[in-house]
Amino acid sequence: MHAAIVRLAPMKPLLFMRKLSRDAGLAYEKRHRPVAWLIVVLICVGTASSIRGVQLALIGILLVLVLEVLFDVRDRVLEPAPVWFDSFSRGIDDAADEVRRRLAKNRDVRIRWIGVTMVSGWPIVQGLLLEAERTRGRLHAEVALLDPGWLERGELPADYRPLGARSTATLSTIDQFIQDPRGQAVNHGGSGVAVYTYSHRPTWHALLIDDDRMYFSPCDPRDFVLAGPQSGAEVVSSENGGAALARVNSFKAWWAIIAESDPHLDSSTNGAPHNACR
Repeated sequence: MHAAIVRLAPMKPLLFMRKLSRDAGLAYEKRHRPVAWLIVVLICVGTASSIRGVQLALIGILLVLVLEVLFDVRDRVLEPAPVWFDSFSRGIDDAADEVRRRLAKNRDVRIRWIGVTMVSGWPIVQGLLLEAERTRGRLHAEVALLDPGWLERGELPADYRPLGARSTATLSTIDQFIQDPRGQAVNHGGSGVAVYTYSHRPTWHALLIDDDRMYFSPCDPRDFVLAGPQSGAEVVSSENGGAALARVNSFKAWWAIIAESDPHLDSSTNGAPHNACR
């Protein structure tokens, strides 16, 4: 068995170079092959006619094309691989570790979390708030969950209503934490939690850390009652630009709509009695 490993190990650089060659070939063929052939022909014509200046100019252009192909291959190789967890809970465990790392380094972290009922999510947020208080960090947590009133008004099928009870239970638990001495200590330490509710069918479940790292999962459309994260969790960073940045910006746009109204609960005002039971 060890001999097999020894024989296979040297193959890795060879496989890597084959991948580079394949990528280079694709980039070359799609973008530059016709132009390159035209330049080669012109070089040959220039050689036959002894026009040295034309030869040098065309060789220079050909070298530029080669460099462009090499840079294109480099970008493909260095492009960060997507991070994927096969369950949202595992992704959130990683997110919690990331929050802890940032609290230890920066001491001031913000999270925004669009959930469904947050029955499983709130205990994680509460734990992070308590850890921030113990380590003298500052965690600004904002969470959004389904409005129980919207779910219980009877406008939706009856089997959707259990979600309302779960949302109500989560809101009650958060309110108790805010009033509890532990919640008061968290608030005095500079951390806090604000809770928003929304009244539309959730299409995704996502947690954004600061403004750059997001964990998200689409909600399964087959059953509203099971509209929580069921598709694993992908991690994207806005620093990578492109599609990742667009996805983070989409989250922010949804969040802006949800947070247009006052928080349902807010630890900075010791809760929100005026609308805590709406």
